[in-house]
Amino acid sequence: MLIEIYGKDIYNELDFHRQFNKYAQWTYYGHNLNALWDVLRDMELPTHLIWYDSEISKARLGERFTLIVSVLEDAYKDSSELYLRAPKFYTPDEKFTYELK
Repeated sequence: MLIEIYGKDIYNELDFHRQFNKYAQWTYYGHNLNALWDVLRDMELPTHLIWYDSEISKARLGERFTLIVSVLEDAYKDSSELYLRAPKFYTPDEKFTYELK
């Protein structure tokens, strides 16, 4: 799955969550960092998120940007360890990845 986030359209944290939920398509998505973590933990793998114009988002969101990215990084680390924990059920390429452009 490919998730594309467009930083030029993000003015606050809620804008990020609205874009993200277009891909997550949860009937109830809490639009907060806990909900983001929950969705990332349950998404089909592999999943790759690209955040275009992330520098614009960083300037607009400040500390909230850093917190969102920390959740993305935690999800990456967690999914990267799946193969180590359960190689019978996962392959090395089944993980969540992201990039900031």
